[in-house]
Amino acid sequence: MSGFNVSFSLKCEATRPGDSLVLVGGPEEMGGWDAHRALVLTTDAASFPSWSTEVSLPSQKVGMQVEYKYVIRRGGGLVQWESFVHNRYMIMPESGTRKVTVDDGWFDAWNEGQGKMEATKSIEDPQSSSSSSSSSSSA
Repeated sequence: MSGFNVSFSLKCEATRPGDSLVLVGGPEEMGGWDAHRALVLTTDAASFPSWSTEVSLPSQKVGMQVEYKYVIRRGGGLVQWESFVHNRYMIMPESGTRKVTVDDGWFDAWNEGQGKMEATKSIEDPQSSSSSSSSSSSA
């Protein structure tokens, strides 16, 4: 089944060695709101405090509002959810789009006023770029 690839990125300085930053949301592909089945974000020394992950969502999710939050899983098994009441969300784009990039700003930024709740979205539509190049090469 075809679907969308969604890349999520977030900045977080609140982790310590042994912690994991995860994204958990409603769809099963995002853990079904279970922080222990969530998507693990990755970082390294060069990109810290930036973290990222990617997930493929099935095409039947088109137009659906997908809600999610970020969680720090502490080394001892405890979890720290983002503290604001509302969930982050994105609306899945219409068909034809294959990749969506979501930059969510900072972990727990809603309460601190550092970011905004709805993510900044960048949508790539490979059909629009290929149609302009294929029109000049059509026989």
